[in-house]
Amino acid sequence: MMYEYLITQYVNNLTKNDIVKFALSHGIELREDELNFIYHHVITNWRTILYGNPNSIFNEAKTKLSTITYNKIITLYQFFKEKFQNYL
Repeated sequence: MMYEYLITQYVNNLTKNDIVKFALSHGIELREDELNFIYHHVITNWRTILYGNPNSIFNEAKTKLSTITYNKIITLYQFFKEKFQNYL
């Protein structure tokens, strides 16, 4: 599928700085450990996050992220998953 190819290319070029900028644009300030956790999972598990069942990743995130950061990320995930569902 063309969309999956485009997403793959985007993820392959994603940097930690890209994640920081995205987070800040949505009012989220990440600690270094939170940034590392998010970056790792986006790079290695993006297919599960977009197409599969990300519950185990989200459960782990609860233990690694501050409550505020976790809640904001879940809210953003739900918003964007719904917004772009027709393209996934």
